[in-house]
Amino acid sequence: MVVDLVVKVGNTFSNYNGLPASAEIADTYYNGDSVVISDNREAMNAEILNYKQKSIDIVNSIDLHKSIIVGCDEIL
Repeated sequence: MVVDLVVKVGNTFSNYNGLPASAEIADTYYNGDSVVISDNREAMNAEILNYKQKSIDIVNSIDLHKSIIVGCDEIL
């Protein structure tokens, strides 16, 4: 089951269609931009923390990947 939402911000209305009715948090697109919608603060915070941790992991792995590039260049 899905739901369609109409959100009013100021004098502007935005339509978010096809959101999963049973999900606490959902990704959708509006005017080409990715939008995350939730009615649960804890679910939103968990999503943000997960996104942040993925970025931290990527930043922390830069030196490893630089050494892999050097190793590959030496092999080639």
